[in-house]
Amino acid sequence: MDLGSEGREHHLSVAHRLGPDAILIDLPIGVSPRVLSQKLLDEQSNQLIEVVAGETTILIRFTDTSNLRIEDIFAMAELIYGKLPEPSGRTVEVPVKYDGPDLERVANSCNMDIEEVVRFHTEARYVVEFIGFAPGFGYLGGLNERLHLPRLPSPRKAVPRGSVAIADRFCSIYPSASPGGWNIIGETNLAMFDQNTDPPSLLRPGDEVLFKQCQ
Repeated sequence: MDLGSEGREHHLSVAHRLGPDAILIDLPIGVSPRVLSQKLLDEQSNQLIEVVAGETTILIRFTDTSNLRIEDIFAMAELIYGKLPEPSGRTVEVPVKYDGPDLERVANSCNMDIEEVVRFHTEARYVVEFIGFAPGFGYLGGLNERLHLPRLPSPRKAVPRGSVAIADRFCSIYPSASPGGWNIIGETNLAMFDQNTDPPSLLRPGDEVLFKQCQ
């Protein structure tokens, strides 16, 4: 691939080569990594091994990059991005018991009472922007700005499976017990990841997620 280690600039984005078979593309504001990666996958190019959407990037792995130029990649991305509509995805309803250990602190930090936190959280419509951190851990965009809070200064050593948590502009659900520094506001009994199912992750990029309060 005609791409040096320093990266190449293009009016669409900036690309960096990662090893012998991959490039990382930094996308500008207004270009959705989730949408673009899905369109690249839908194109079913026999040169593509994998396309992974990040928050502002996409990682593309190829079967063979010996004759592939970065200009070809940008041209393909622009063509596909302008040709197909944004996929709507599925809608996943998540029942939540709002009793998390950080709920009261979140309410105080946001100058709300607990009922307001629950209302703002359940009224929002979320979209899975990408999967990261752990298998099945979806980063859900759409969190109300009034609930934007930083991560904990010291992560917990263990966060229970099914914990519903918020951090910065995202909401997520812990698919398994793991360390974590997000603000836990509730819990769900809905399984986010099951290696015995196909696909193992309940959530996929592009899915809409709705939270419903339960007792």
